Amino acid sequence: MLDLKQLISRGLTISVACLVLCACQTVGDTLDAARIGIGLNDSYEEFDGQFIDTAKQRRDERAKVSTLTQIGEDLGGRKAGANLSYGLAGERKLNALKMEGQAYGVSSIEKYMQRVLDKTLQHWPHERPNFRVVLVENSGYSAFLNPNGIIAVNTGLIVNCTSEDELAFILAHEASHGLLLHQELDRNVEARKEIETRIAGGILLVSSLRSDNDPQSGENALTTIVGYGLYEALQSNVMTNSWKREQEDEADLLAFDLVTKAGYNPSAGMTVMKRLQETHRKEETKIAAAEQDFAQQVEATMNSGRIGEGTAMMLNKMFSAPGVIFSKLFDAVTNDHTTPEAREQNLVGYFNREQDAFLEVSLQELKEKSYQRATTRGTGGKVIHKRRAAYTAEELLAQGKLEEAEKAALNGLSGASDRDTSLRFALYKIRKAQKQERKAYTNLNLAAKDRRPPPTVYMSLFDEAMARQDYKTAQWALKQNKRYNNIGNALLDREILVYARSGQFQKASQAYQSCIQTAEAEKNIYMKNRCNTARDNSFMPQRG
Repeated sequence: MLDLKQLISRGLTISVACLVLCACQTVGDTLDAARIGIGLNDSYEEFDGQFIDTAKQRRDERAKVSTLTQIGEDLGGRKAGANLSYGLAGERKLNALKMEGQAYGVSSIEKYMQRVLDKTLQHWPHERPNFRVVLVENSGYSAFLNPNGIIAVNTGLIVNCTSEDELAFILAHEASHGLLLHQELDRNVEARKEIETRIAGGILLVSSLRSDNDPQSGENALTTIVGYGLYEALQSNVMTNSWKREQEDEADLLAFDLVTKAGYNPSAGMTVMKRLQETHRKEETKIAAAEQDFAQQVEATMNSGRIGEGTAMMLNKMFSAPGVIFSKLFDAVTNDHTTPEAREQNLVGYFNREQDAFLEVSLQELKEKSYQRATTRGTGGKVIHKRRAAYTAEELLAQGKLEEAEKAALNGLSGASDRDTSLRFALYKIRKAQKQERKAYTNLNLAAKDRRPPPTVYMSLFDEAMARQDYKTAQWALKQNKRYNNIGNALLDREILVYARSGQFQKASQAYQSCIQTAEAEKNIYMKNRCNTARDNSFMPQRG
């Protein structure tokens, strides 16, 4: 029997062997990507002069669709990279535009952002897409470009920005992904990955085929599964991240040039990177807390006697284990080259080299007053005021400062009838922490009756309503969640509970059958256990 160290070693060997056996062009690209990824040179060292002067030549050459791309797309049965979006923090979102809520009455702020973006793009000397800027409800300091040319800016970004220069850099960065045709480059990279994955899968499958009488067949099959997981992680964590690093650097460099030519202070780019660093630190803290919470959930589930459900939870988590293991092994490569610190260093190096072009404008005052006027006045300003109050309240609540959190949330409300989702949901959590259950439930109901609140609000209302045997409200929460958030299948186990508890056994039985059929179709053991657990806890009549 192999121990974990031997298992990882053998899987890693298979992964590397698969990579080497792929086409020479792919190997060359991978080595180049690895060279960039481990930081042997910064992106600004790959060209002379200002980036904007050579950007078009770089993008046109690298974005060409090759025969290899077509092969990869044929294998994958899809257009590689067609739906990828780019985010300020380097993340890619597969959905074209997924919002947890909507900001209303903010057309004045959207028009302001559009003017800022148009001002920076006047200095792009080549053809360009038509970009449109929209504001979306999200507390994160982030923005992202969609394939349709829409640049989505989070309300959290507007709350945390302090100058028009900072906003200009962020918008120019997102637009730069489109100007540099990074989606076409991704088509090439994604297609090569498709080819490699098919080749690797074939090699690993052959390596696992042994006689059923072979006592090592089970061990060999497990090695194959882990090896394949490690291989896919190699693609994602080394090759793709290396391409992503170069794309992010290019977008940073072009944005730097565009804002400077538009008369904005380029030092705002460094400010953006510092804010991203702080955002990453907060996210790491949240992830650590979520992992601890998951471990406690599993422990509580097992201790309550629901061994099957607890085991399913762990198995579901284990499916991602090979990728996690490999990610840790390549931590030095993957994290070192995608951090905001590294991007900031790249910008500083570029500024120092080309300071003759940047120095004069970098001495100008930041355009803070114009930013404050645009984001604090009118209806849009009121929306941002509410968001600032809600985000402040959430942060104070996380720090255990309940009185200060309550004051911040109440300060954002315009009156007792104000149903603003962000503020009311923050107050719900604050009241819960204060053990004021009735007030907490009132705030939660108000939050759910605002315009299209996020799924977490509806789920919290469902749980609270069920605990109070308020089945009418619980059913309403499920209905609204399915209507606005398109997560119907994820709610089937809750439908079983609410229908059965309210005496609607026929509907409960139908929901159970749908739940089981969906779980079996998706081969989802965790979901199947949730279906059965919901049935067992719902007091449904059992057929004997």
